[in-house]
Amino acid sequence: MAPEYGATMGIFPVDEESVAYLAATGRTDEECVAFENYFKAQGLFGMPKAGQIDYSVDLSLDLGSVKPSVAGPKRPQDRIDLTTLKSTFEELLEKSVAEGGYGKSKSQLQNSGMVLRHPNSLPPDEQEMILDRPTPDAVNQMPESPFHNGLLSKLAYADKVQGAEGAQKLSVQELLDASSTEATKQFTAEVEFPKKSKEGSEIHHGSVIIAAITSCTNTSNPSVMVAAGLLAKKAVEQGLHIDSIVKTSLAPGSRVVTDYLGKTGLQPFLDQLGFQTVGYGCTTCIGNSGPLNPEVEKEILQHDLVAASVLSGNRNFEARIHPTIKANFLMSPPLVVAFALAGRINIDFATEPVGYDNRALSKLAYADEVQGADGAQNLSVQTSSMVRAPEQRSNSLAEVEFSKNSGRPVFLRDIWPTLAEIRDTLRSALTPEVFQKLYSDFAGQNPKWNEISSPTGETYLWNKKSTYIQEPPFFENFCNTPEPITGIEGARALAIFGDSVTTDHISPAGAIKKQSPAGSFLIEHGVKLEDFNSYGSRRGNDRVMTRGTFANVRIKNLMLPGVEGGETLYQPTAERLSIFDAATRYIAEKTPLIIIAGQEYGTGSSRDWAAKGTKLLGVRAVIASSYERIHRSNLVGMGILPLQFFEGTTSQSLGLDGSETYAVVGLSDALQPRQELKLRITRKNGQSEEIPVKVRIDTPIEIDYYRHGGILPFILRQLMSTQG
Repeated sequence: MAPEYGATMGIFPVDEESVAYLAATGRTDEECVAFENYFKAQGLFGMPKAGQIDYSVDLSLDLGSVKPSVAGPKRPQDRIDLTTLKSTFEELLEKSVAEGGYGKSKSQLQNSGMVLRHPNSLPPDEQEMILDRPTPDAVNQMPESPFHNGLLSKLAYADKVQGAEGAQKLSVQELLDASSTEATKQFTAEVEFPKKSKEGSEIHHGSVIIAAITSCTNTSNPSVMVAAGLLAKKAVEQGLHIDSIVKTSLAPGSRVVTDYLGKTGLQPFLDQLGFQTVGYGCTTCIGNSGPLNPEVEKEILQHDLVAASVLSGNRNFEARIHPTIKANFLMSPPLVVAFALAGRINIDFATEPVGYDNRALSKLAYADEVQGADGAQNLSVQTSSMVRAPEQRSNSLAEVEFSKNSGRPVFLRDIWPTLAEIRDTLRSALTPEVFQKLYSDFAGQNPKWNEISSPTGETYLWNKKSTYIQEPPFFENFCNTPEPITGIEGARALAIFGDSVTTDHISPAGAIKKQSPAGSFLIEHGVKLEDFNSYGSRRGNDRVMTRGTFANVRIKNLMLPGVEGGETLYQPTAERLSIFDAATRYIAEKTPLIIIAGQEYGTGSSRDWAAKGTKLLGVRAVIASSYERIHRSNLVGMGILPLQFFEGTTSQSLGLDGSETYAVVGLSDALQPRQELKLRITRKNGQSEEIPVKVRIDTPIEIDYYRHGGILPFILRQLMSTQG
């Protein structure tokens, strides 16, 4: 994840802990010895002492100063102390969009929605996720949740065919028969299934709608995964639950995680809270969140709510997690469980409870409604005493108050696991043999992968009907010698952006909207809406990815003030079009295009399609106040000229609105790295001015790439020349 901090890679010292990790994860003694001896022979073993290595910059971090924190709500580099999260989020709600906030007025802060909930069933997409496990495998040690083996289907069937009463009359034995493990049976008998009611779940600004324990990196860290399981166990034992509007999921980094969560008996508690295993791979972090409950999404959009997601992933750029969720926070797996329980991001865990233990109230309400007042009175004293702390307990049911937050308050400190608990749990389940078993014989453990047919031969046979993979157009009109470098004349601005436009803004990875150019393309080619999948899954098809370039629903083109989404003004007719449709018209007219942007253009993931898509839209140059290093390099690699404004010059200071035409003056075959050129701006009234810009082609080899139209034509011509 080095691109997040502007690096190509990060190098960490190798020491005894590295060797211990290899041994603990199943490497042989011979492999560990060879590993250690190699690094010692290279003089690279051990932690270097201060001053031993001459770095260009030295940074020191006092580990004692590290505080619990989260990152968000729009970028992974925006860290927020956990103790200030509530106040920070509330400030962001009112802060202007230009300042990174959400621009809500005082009256808009009171907006809320209501979703009627049906406790004994789940939304269709959730049922599909749980009942139809998406990654079948041959590992018979996989722990089963009660939802995986028919419990949910029994409830759904009884509810649909027999009505609410039928669902309630399912016997405890039937519920137990639907589960598979002793640990599951132990807690299934305690699950409450209240009747359907007109009660619902309120949605406010900050309501947690998605909670995902996800990411290949963080979910492979045993300590935090065990911590999440222990927290879930304590939460269940304290009578807490997660509201049905929260879409929960668990995507472990490997099957080893599933193994030790099963052996420690923690998976059933995660299951009961809704964190069932949905698969192994990229999920929420890359935008594979799947659809929200339609009722939930409708309320969010109708009331313009800033709903939240919490995930243990690495990236949370705008619209990446889900197009409807505007506030996305990265955090550790146990905190994901905690915020899912709380149901909101604007909470101070130090002073506010995560939830309330109201099991006794549930029994009282059920007895009152089903059996009448006598039934409620006959509930045992032990049951009623669960409502309050021991020192407050009474034999009188009359003292119970029925309110939204009835019950005994449970704080995060009550359910947060200790380091000793985590360590002891890990020792009981995590062994080298587990890694050796699950990291070998991949073919036998992945039968579905083995069933995929693959073509043979030296060249790939393109299927013209495929909407996933198409022959890319990067070598169309290829010739043996490159054209000379010439100036850019009569260009139009395809879009003008502000600061911190990320590669997710430029080339989204997540869901494809039906109304987008990419969505229209897929529908035209017979793809149903439910089969759209994501941009990330269709990156092998340039027809989809080019249409998706600058199509992020949160991107803001300053040519259309106050508008979000990939739209622009087509200047010849002043029509408001999608950026793709406008680019298509400009290409047909042979009008060169430029992009104008502010600081940190291209920050975020090092996504190659952010440069590829820009190239295929006909963009010849990008002019920005500053660049993220990797994206600048990728632009050059696609034959796009990166230019940089000098300090103090921006699109705002120049008063640009997109109605201008542009020319890059001085661009020729004699181009040099970091050369100064002139940008001529011709206004709509005919007035023109020239301003200096710096060429951000930084090295001689990059000049060669640009001269050849990009790195791909350069390499092909090099290969052709060596082969005669």
